Amino acid sequence: MAPPSALPHPSKAPRDRWEAAPAAARARGPAGNQRLYRRWETFTERKRRTTVANVAVARELAGWCWSLARLLDQRKRSSRTARPAVPNPRM
Repeated sequence: MAPPSALPHPSKAPRDRWEAAPAAARARGPAGNQRLYRRWETFTERKRRTTVANVAVARELAGWCWSLARLLDQRKRSSRTARPAVPNPRM
């Protein structure tokens, strides 16, 4: 899957970061990127000030990043609990 980008040919650094991202981030990235871009476009089409549009999109981006971090954290926790329990020798 190619990295989402508004640029036709992103440089090597963004491509490398994209390839190093977890699978969950790569799966949700394009949809989030497109949604935030459409949101910003909607604000500018409605003649909102660019500062208002930027703050609104930044707030949504923060929420999206938080949800992605929670998703990755839940997956880490579930993979830890999937291992068999090791008995504690001190008990």
